Amino acid sequence: ASTAGPSTSASSSKDAMVSRIAEEVECPICHEVLYKAVCVLPCLHSFCAACWSDWSRGSNAMCPQCRAMVESVRADFKMRNLVDTFLASNPERQRPAEELADMDLRDKTDDKKNVSKKRARPRRRRDDSEDSDDHDDDDDYSDEDEPPQCVRCVNPGPDGYRCDANNPRHLHCTVCNVLFPHQQGPNVPPTHCGFCQQPFCYQYLRWANNNAPLMPPCSLGPSLSPLQELLATPTFAVLPADSLNGNLFEQQVLVNHCRSKGIQLSEAARNVLTKIDAGETSIPDMPRPPYAAGGLGPPTPIRGASVSCVRCCRKIYNDLLYKARELIPTQELPAEVASRQNCWYGSGCRTQRTKPDHAKRLNHICQQTRH
Repeated sequence: ASTAGPSTSASSSKDAMVSRIAEEVECPICHEVLYKAVCVLPCLHSFCAACWSDWSRGSNAMCPQCRAMVESVRADFKMRNLVDTFLASNPERQRPAEELADMDLRDKTDDKKNVSKKRARPRRRRDDSEDSDDHDDDDDYSDEDEPPQCVRCVNPGPDGYRCDANNPRHLHCTVCNVLFPHQQGPNVPPTHCGFCQQPFCYQYLRWANNNAPLMPPCSLGPSLSPLQELLATPTFAVLPADSLNGNLFEQQVLVNHCRSKGIQLSEAARNVLTKIDAGETSIPDMPRPPYAAGGLGPPTPIRGASVSCVRCCRKIYNDLLYKARELIPTQELPAEVASRQNCWYGSGCRTQRTKPDHAKRLNHICQQTRH
């Protein structure tokens, strides 16, 4: 037993390191390993070249991650080198050749100039003295900059709905940037994440088009679904590096307990969600974002049927995993884990992430008692 501890600790440290690098090389749009990474300026967020091309094809000039206005797009060679190193050690994360070929076809960026072909359109300033026609609009905008029509602008849907030609109400999908109608009604599926309030086309277009193929990257998997359904997808089959506040020892405790029960981590999280629905336990609700309709309001309750996007579900997944670790009965924990004293700073301790000995010696699944 004395020789198993260091080996287990080294293995868990390596797994955590791989998990952290995997998060660094993940595209925020398709949630896969970056391919031909580009970064947008000035915020410097990185995306697959094909994903950025899909996002910006409607002349969208906002960063899909932070919503900052994008001034230019450049090849991210530093990130590409990191991706190459990561894939050399993790070849199983390499995308299929046919998918890469499809992404090459969708890539509309210009590597030679190192700048995206689609740039943020300059907004002309108009003042009281600008009454002349010195500026020719035809010189400023090309035909490809014309705002695209959505599927319901052209043809009515199965329910007969068609966009009002004089006053159409549209949404842009946060993931693929496709235009779709802002239709409301008792039978219309959800179009907004219940937590961040951002719009997503996934549920609506599958309903409106009888499950017809969606635009990538939405075609790669659900981007908006009830929490119980989203947590059952492969996206949540791995342990996030920042789960349990980055405490590697507590992460291993949870992993070992799930193995002893014969369940996956995502199943443990869904079990907690079921207990929340039954009123047996709770986790902090998600705060309402300031940009949501109506501004700040009461937090959005977390329930199994709550509709969420992938990004918000990631945050909730971490809280559910912490609660799953907290709910493990003391008699089911190893004696060396159950007999530890609580850390004064509890789950908020910063040392637990950087000092494995401290994380192992004291329990951090507890509340802070010293301030």
